[in-house]
Amino acid sequence: MGSGGQERQHFPVNLSESELQDLRRKLRAKVRHHLGGACPDMDDIVQESMARWIRAQKQGKVEHPENPGAFLSGVCNRVIFEYHRRIQRHPEASETLDQHSTPGISQAEDLELRDAVAATMSQLLERDCRILTDLFLRCKPPEEVCAENGIPESHLRVVVFRAKARFREIYMQQVKQRARRRH
Repeated sequence: MGSGGQERQHFPVNLSESELQDLRRKLRAKVRHHLGGACPDMDDIVQESMARWIRAQKQGKVEHPENPGAFLSGVCNRVIFEYHRRIQRHPEASETLDQHSTPGISQAEDLELRDAVAATMSQLLERDCRILTDLFLRCKPPEEVCAENGIPESHLRVVVFRAKARFREIYMQQVKQRARRRH
């Protein structure tokens, strides 16, 4: 509480231009990692993330505005999920993204990769498969995934971590088996 009984304003955080540029650079790297280097909307996603972060600060929703990294990363994740959802709803935009998202990979390699992922998913527990698919392919909000699967939101992170670890283990076994068959 400040003087006169007013609540303390959380915004603006006094960041230098170089600090803001550093945040933008880190967001671009995050978007590039998730969507590929040729994503035509990378700058829009970064800008939308920054705008939402600023709005959240103005509304006092940022608990630690002096440390923007984690909050801004979460905002960016949400913008990326929304972007994926929009691409899935509009297939013509998806074609453009598909042309650029995996440069240097042939259609045969792409099909082989898809088959390997599908085979791996089929070996996971049904719940793990459903949760990973809902979160990462269908881009459902975590709250919805928790409600549909009867999982407390506080436990979702652990469930996802373990499901991804099982996926990785099964997938790596398949990669080793394919390598042995080729030699």
